[in-house]
Amino acid sequence: MKIDTDINLKDNDGVRSKKEYESSSRCLELQSKITNANNKCAQLELDIGKKISEIKLLNCKLGFMERDKKKGESEIEVWELKCKDLEIQVLELEKRMSAGMIKTNSNVPEVKAARSSIVRIEARNNANEDKDVSGTPPINMPLKQYADSGEVKGENNCESRSKIRKRLDFDGLQRERKDKIKWKNVWDMFDDFDRRPELCMKAVCALYRRQTPQERSLKKTIDRNGRGFNCDDARRGSELAEFLTGGDPNSNVKKSVEELKEFNPNGVALCREYTTHYPNQLFEIYKNEEDPFFP
Repeated sequence: MKIDTDINLKDNDGVRSKKEYESSSRCLELQSKITNANNKCAQLELDIGKKISEIKLLNCKLGFMERDKKKGESEIEVWELKCKDLEIQVLELEKRMSAGMIKTNSNVPEVKAARSSIVRIEARNNANEDKDVSGTPPINMPLKQYADSGEVKGENNCESRSKIRKRLDFDGLQRERKDKIKWKNVWDMFDDFDRRPELCMKAVCALYRRQTPQERSLKKTIDRNGRGFNCDDARRGSELAEFLTGGDPNSNVKKSVEELKEFNPNGVALCREYTTHYPNQLFEIYKNEEDPFFP
């Protein structure tokens, strides 16, 4: 009986120790899980802190951007006022120039009359010089006098007519340009560029004409004077302009949009892209009427 009791006691101790071991192992597992959870929580808190700092930084940048936006808007308003003042000054200058042209044209008859009187005086002087010793003029002297004066008058009249005709042709071309296209600012110009690709083609040719002869021959930008193409666009822009003008830079566009597409499928898009690279130059050319073929 005593032996059986000892065996039962040992069995009970083993079961008890086994249970204690299992419970202790579970406690250790729970403790490790709690530790891992605490580590994850700490990591999440760090990540949240980083996100909060990033949000604060973005808010600061947003504030700076809003400030820059307001500053830009105020600068735009200032430049709009300056542009309006410049437009008013340009209109006043055009009025003064037109008034000056009218006065100049009104003096043309006086100039013609003065020329004719000078011719008559020169003819008389020549007649006096050709008199013989007795003081009698040669028989053919009157014919020579009227013939010379007629030739001079004819030459002067032809010269005057050619100058007037050229001036009228140029004035007519300028009036035709002004009647067709009127741009108040760069945005008006780009609206027409979007609607009319042929204007973009003319713009490329106008930029090409601003290049120096050496730059046109080399298809490179040598002088950094802010005129014509830059270094990146010089080669392709010159090739397009040479094709559009038929190799004559001082002529108007000779190719159609369809012919440009056959020459280069991306030619129209390139012309449009180049206009976005030089908006100030193109508007300056238009405003100062530097190019007879643009727009």
